Amino acid sequence: MTALKYRRPAVAAWAMLCASSFVTLAGASPGAPVIAAPAGMIAGIQANQTNQYLGIPYAAPPVGALRWKAPAPASAWSGVLQAVASGADCPQAGSGGLPAGSEDCLYLNVYVPQGGKPSKPVMAWIHGGAFVEGTGARYDGSALAVTGDVIVVTINYRLGWLGFLSHPALAAEDSKHSTGDYGLMDQQAALAWVRKNIAAFGGDAANVTIFGESAGGQSVVDQLASPGAKGLFHQAIVQSGTFDVRLPTMQSAEKAGETFATAQGCTSTSDASCLRGLSMAAIVASQSSSNAQKALTAFNPVTGGTTLPMQPMTAFLLGTFNRVPVLNGHTHDEARLFTANSFDLQSGPLQAADYPAAVKALLGPLTAPFALAFYPLSDYDSPDLAYASLYTDGGFACSARVTEELLARYVPVFAYEFSDENAYRFSPPKVTTLDMGAFHSSELPYLFPALVADSPYGATFSSAEQSLSNAMMSAWTEFARTGRPAASAGSAWRRYDPATDEVTALVPPAPQALPTHTREHKCNFWAPFIVIEAALPGSITGVNP
Repeated sequence: MTALKYRRPAVAAWAMLCASSFVTLAGASPGAPVIAAPAGMIAGIQANQTNQYLGIPYAAPPVGALRWKAPAPASAWSGVLQAVASGADCPQAGSGGLPAGSEDCLYLNVYVPQGGKPSKPVMAWIHGGAFVEGTGARYDGSALAVTGDVIVVTINYRLGWLGFLSHPALAAEDSKHSTGDYGLMDQQAALAWVRKNIAAFGGDAANVTIFGESAGGQSVVDQLASPGAKGLFHQAIVQSGTFDVRLPTMQSAEKAGETFATAQGCTSTSDASCLRGLSMAAIVASQSSSNAQKALTAFNPVTGGTTLPMQPMTAFLLGTFNRVPVLNGHTHDEARLFTANSFDLQSGPLQAADYPAAVKALLGPLTAPFALAFYPLSDYDSPDLAYASLYTDGGFACSARVTEELLARYVPVFAYEFSDENAYRFSPPKVTTLDMGAFHSSELPYLFPALVADSPYGATFSSAEQSLSNAMMSAWTEFARTGRPAASAGSAWRRYDPATDEVTALVPPAPQALPTHTREHKCNFWAPFIVIEAALPGSITGVNP
């Protein structure tokens, strides 16, 4: 049998829906109280019952000699910082694929509910986008902040080659010969800024929850396993983030980095000056090339360095991770988005004759025959649906279950599945024959309702969906407050127990217990393959696959 060879999830669908840079809210007004923080004096705006402080620098611009370095402290400012608009996005492909953003992008936004109790819990959001795009500014934290009387912080971090390049010349500069993971270091720097400054905003630095979706969810997984994140957070929420159960090693990532560098004319493996002389536009343009997309190690966090010494799954198995309560879950139909993107929106729906080859390309030649036997076309309405179900189960639902089982040996774990089958209404107009259902990223509007208001597609919540949104925001913020998602919700939010294997189904109008998750997603079939993919024994002994 072979290890699973899942493609990295595509950029979250909601990435296309909101403006990217320098975001301010319609109807916002100045007048938020000036904050006297250790970082300096900060003025903001008032909007949506919150005081908002937007575009605060948490680290120095990673430009020039600081490109591909650990984040350095931000420079002090004189007078009052006018934090009234979010900072630039980190470099990424913009409209028409043209480079957008700025390397001067390490900013965060703080949403503080007006009134309420002092010493509020803090929730730090890490955006998704396949580690190549996205921005904290797309996520208005007002509704969460007001619903739960919490402070919400959204952050930027370096992306693509600029955030995750591994290369021998960069390793040669490091005292421990570590390279890559600069985006993860940025996240830690933002959390360190929160720990130092958030009390000035009324936040409790001793009660910080990190949460994120897709690449942001994987970032949360990585921070759980990172020694550098110890003490920076106290709860963790993983949304669709357990898809990469084995990350690339630093050695394999450096090979991908050398390929990139050579294509740019930088051939030295001991001197990084050529790399630092590359233009931002050239770097971003290279991220869209077919070769870069095929290199799965290109824009991934990597293991074997100082940021992630070991595979996260190995750390979870051994108990050598940052032991905090964890809320972990996924959407019911994760891979329908990727199926539509890969087939329906390219050459048309997947055809029955092409189904075996598509599964082989996804899983590899040794695993594919077993999966095809468990997912025969006769069980599904279309090849698209069969492929999406297989991909969802093996790539998300069952890897989430394995993660929950490992973590539950050491910390409280709460598991969920988002299952609103009508969530597709907030996506672009239906252009495929595949019913999108509860696709990857479709839970985001329920936690960030401004995404619904800002959607150009005109859909609004039904009363039942509004109730579910309220219940989810209450659960997330209660988890941030107490380490339990909703103390008053009874059996719908029971602590995960591998013996009962029950998760919470997030369905309109309210969460309910789901004891059939493992059977519905065929997890007893997938579990051995996921363990093989994680290569736990090899990771423990230091043997690289």
